Amino acid sequence: MKVLLLYTMIMTSPIRKMMCVVTVDLVCILLVAIPCLLLNFVGEPYIRGFFCSDSTIRHPYLESTVPTWALILISYIFPCTVFCLVETSILKHSDTFTPVRLSRELYNTIGVFLFGSMVNQLLTDTTKYTIGRLRPHFLEVCNPNITLAEPTCGNFDQPAFVTEYICLGQDNINQEEVENRLHDMRLSFVSGHASLSAYSMWFSILYLQRRMVTRNFRLVKPLIQLGCALFALFTCLSRVSDYKHHPEDVFCGALLGLVMSTLTISFLTSRLEKLATRATSTTSLIAVSTSRMYTEELPVSP
Repeated sequence: MKVLLLYTMIMTSPIRKMMCVVTVDLVCILLVAIPCLLLNFVGEPYIRGFFCSDSTIRHPYLESTVPTWALILISYIFPCTVFCLVETSILKHSDTFTPVRLSRELYNTIGVFLFGSMVNQLLTDTTKYTIGRLRPHFLEVCNPNITLAEPTCGNFDQPAFVTEYICLGQDNINQEEVENRLHDMRLSFVSGHASLSAYSMWFSILYLQRRMVTRNFRLVKPLIQLGCALFALFTCLSRVSDYKHHPEDVFCGALLGLVMSTLTISFLTSRLEKLATRATSTTSLIAVSTSRMYTEELPVSP
């Protein structure tokens, strides 16, 4: 009996509708995220040759100034923290704060943010694996089994495009790291660090600009926005100084992130405006109906 009662409560119309919405949203996010995972775990980038005289691929291998794990943590945890603080402030300022209302607002915002980030990552990875551009540290990481001399590379007037070679990898590092670097050395265009940092930070900047409209603490918003811009800029510049990407790789990656975040925040803003309009219309209708009810109940003077 208790199980039946619980099932009846769960399957009531509002809860059933909420479960359907959450399920559909999760499926949509997974449909975008799964191809990203497949590309990273089983995908092979396009294999292209090189010119021995190409000085852009002769740089040394350096560790990343902004590690991937740090980029992911900051790019997701920081915006979500901002969403929580802003939405809580808005609800408390309007005297409409409840845990359920806050959860609904955060679900809408974070859900759209995550879906946009997955789409951005899918576009980034698809570009990387399709083009297969060589990173600036390609020759050091590859260590090709050929002699980079005239018989193989050609001369100054007629350089040869080298396609027949085998990468031996770097010495003095373990085999697993060698394989990871050999796989990663062909994924220069576009920069994933630039696209993710630009997407998350620009999304946060636009979100604060459109949602944090209170006049209290008027310097807090531009200060946070400045921090977001500096983090994205520093991440992009470090990819060039670390010889992980060519400048145009970083520029195109940042441009992709900016476009995707602008489109995503526009969708979120239009959705919030529709919800607000619907709520206002419902409130106005209730007020009119109540006014008519009291008017009809008033006695008519003789």
